[in-house]
Amino acid sequence: MKKKTIIICIIVAVAVFASSLTVALFIFNGKKNSDYSLSSDNTPEGKAVKTELKACNTPEDYYDLAHQYVDDHKLFYANEIIREGYRVTGDKSLDIAVITGKPTLESSIIGYTIGNISDSVQYFLGRETVISRPCYSGLSRYNNAFIYHFDSSNDHRINAIEIGSFLSYDQLDNDLLNIAIAGEMQQDFFERHIHGASDGVFQYVDELIGTTDHHADVPIMLTYLVNYGEDGKINKIQCGDEDITVTSTTSGYDISIPATLRSEYYTSSTDARRLTINMQQDNILRLNDNDEESIFSESFNYASDGSYTQIIQFNEDEIYHLSYNKDNLLTTLEKENNINIKLSYNYNDKQMLSQIFGTDQEKNASLGVSYYDDLYMTNFVDFLFLYYDSENRYVSYFVDDSPGPLYHAVTLSYDQKGRIARYIQDYSTDGSESSESINDNEPENGYALTYNDSGLLQSFIDKESEKVYLPVRNTEGIVTGISKQDADIETHGNR
Repeated sequence: MKKKTIIICIIVAVAVFASSLTVALFIFNGKKNSDYSLSSDNTPEGKAVKTELKACNTPEDYYDLAHQYVDDHKLFYANEIIREGYRVTGDKSLDIAVITGKPTLESSIIGYTIGNISDSVQYFLGRETVISRPCYSGLSRYNNAFIYHFDSSNDHRINAIEIGSFLSYDQLDNDLLNIAIAGEMQQDFFERHIHGASDGVFQYVDELIGTTDHHADVPIMLTYLVNYGEDGKINKIQCGDEDITVTSTTSGYDISIPATLRSEYYTSSTDARRLTINMQQDNILRLNDNDEESIFSESFNYASDGSYTQIIQFNEDEIYHLSYNKDNLLTTLEKENNINIKLSYNYNDKQMLSQIFGTDQEKNASLGVSYYDDLYMTNFVDFLFLYYDSENRYVSYFVDDSPGPLYHAVTLSYDQKGRIARYIQDYSTDGSESSESINDNEPENGYALTYNDSGLLQSFIDKESEKVYLPVRNTEGIVTGISKQDADIETHGNR
């Protein structure tokens, strides 16, 4: 236990500058047009993909081609390449392929608003929906999945990114749901047991529900709608009822983020935040916060072999050096002028984090991350243990913080169609009950979820208050808000 504590302290020390961020979440994924077929895609891009696919014979060929498309930020077609590869070869490695890409403009802007650095992004490709998570560094505050939606027109650009929560999990099949929840549990673990707080997705939804009691429709700040100008470049990202404006410059972009969206950790200012992002073609060279009250910047240096380094500066005395290999995987992290903060990262055959090595007062120590099938997390840094049922569905997690009590924070139960039926929070145990018996006991807290005929979340009921809440969707079915049945409408004040 002492060895575990040493490593946790290392990670906490590295992540300390993020410990007071208060805005929640990081998850991206999305559904494509269900009528789409690559075989009938006769756009120039579609024809090019089909031509390149003719040269693919082995699973490695399909993976390498998809990797090229991820590098070119053509995520929709990268996913189609993996799907086609699995259809042709039936190889399990292409059922869900994990491909890590460089930080994108979208992920960096959205990440900044919630307190994340521009980590590389791990995409989970091969299914109807695409999700991603930030490559784990310990510096980003939130490790939630992103759910991607693509434009159904010919270019198939990203038109929305949702941060994963039970409001958007109805879009995910069982395997992607397990992956997304594992990231959310990692974050909840750090919030509750390291930072001593609970201001993640759960807390955000609870606060939003309180507001909804007196308003018919409250915008949710977990969905980012991406808008493009006539030049094909991003010119605006909408979140709730706020707009992030993106202006093209000769060297990259100027970004204005409303004060209501920016992370409070970067400044106490109530003014809009202005970022400048310098680009080298599609790669970020530098991100700089132009606030006079604080210093925050990220800079990248790319090598000819595909590897690169990243320098992050937060105020004058916090400077971190991160190194990535040619697969965009983080390999080392070091704090400048501090020999006690030095981490290195290992990965399994699926490019999933498997071990973190670190030094603490010149002593070496390590923490492990375990999976089954190299993909579904069962243990994170020797403290957090995730459990699955006989149907391979995530059901609960426990934190082994001996000699203290085991702590169980979330339990999911499922209906006969395999959809989440109950979302149970904050249930503590001394370890005398198994995750299965907790499900059977059905404690009266958390939320009960109902679905429409299309399988989309229709409503959720607060089991304690028995109040019914409804997701608000736009014309494309993306959740943009929450409303309450029979809301007690207030006619004065602000939301």
